[in-house]
Amino acid sequence: MLQRMVFGLLALTMIAACEPTAKEPPARAETGQRIRGEIDTFTIDPAFFERGAQALQAQLDSSLALRLAAQRFLDKNDETHWQQLRDQWIASHNQWHNSQFYLASSQQYPSSLPALTRAARNVHSTPITPGFIDGIPGYPKSGIVFDITVPITAKDLRSQHQSYSKEEVSIGLHAMEFLLWGKQLSDYSEARSITQEEVFRGIKQEQLPTPRRRAYLLLLTELIVEDSRQLVADWADSTQRLNRLRPNQKRKLISGNAIQQLSLLVNRPEYNHAEYSQDLSWQSALLSGTEQGVANPALSLKTAMELHAQLQASTDTVERSALQAQLTQLLAKAIVSLQSLPAPETTTTPVTSE
Repeated sequence: MLQRMVFGLLALTMIAACEPTAKEPPARAETGQRIRGEIDTFTIDPAFFERGAQALQAQLDSSLALRLAAQRFLDKNDETHWQQLRDQWIASHNQWHNSQFYLASSQQYPSSLPALTRAARNVHSTPITPGFIDGIPGYPKSGIVFDITVPITAKDLRSQHQSYSKEEVSIGLHAMEFLLWGKQLSDYSEARSITQEEVFRGIKQEQLPTPRRRAYLLLLTELIVEDSRQLVADWADSTQRLNRLRPNQKRKLISGNAIQQLSLLVNRPEYNHAEYSQDLSWQSALLSGTEQGVANPALSLKTAMELHAQLQASTDTVERSALQAQLTQLLAKAIVSLQSLPAPETTTTPVTSE
């Protein structure tokens, strides 16, 4: 029943978005005047770009912290630094979703923001094919880690990224997630000597799986930093292009970005795309980032964030189901309300009736 109601709300959202605007409103009986037409003068608040710049700078700072955590782990190679690296990955992944409201602009208008689109795809592509990255059960020697014909270089990893399909991801946060949770600490510390057969085949020490895996992990963080820098630069360059959009497109940019984010949690509320870390805190970060991005008092996601916190803390199946139903319903209503946010700024031209 709830699912039908949610889909019904989303259908109403789509209908409302596609409904044409009346060409001319009826005459005003009390004044004898009619409105020739509404001239939409909506402009994007400069604070929108400022908030986006701050969010993406925070994403870059988090990426730098992730690279440092990887360097420290590979230097010490102990349980403490292994856990610190995992914790920093979660923090960086959350910061990504806290910033994603602004990056959704490139999904709405990709032709206006092609560089932003590419950089975002590099940092955060999901789902992934884990066997494309490293060995998995049933195929223990698969993936880039074991394929010594693929050098562990920035150029080669980028060329492998989604070169065959969107799921064959070789770089970004979720490729790194698999290397952190799909592998064990021992996978980065085990060392062995090269066999005589390997010497005969011309294999070098650095081409063994453990050294390649370690090099891969560190290089992933360096590429995430590089792409995060590009996101900051591309966002700074986007102001002029986004301001060239038509007024109705500018207005839709704000509400449309928010709708895209909330739809991730409404359409598949049980979906956790961080499937290897099994972390759900990214959803709360997404809600917080969306509310901050819209920056309209008429849209408050505080209750949704509180429900999500209760959902994370609960271990009771029945209670979790009830909380999830409430959260889904609340977000579906928020999506419908976003159709009228932000309120249009228009000027009208009165014309005396003939």
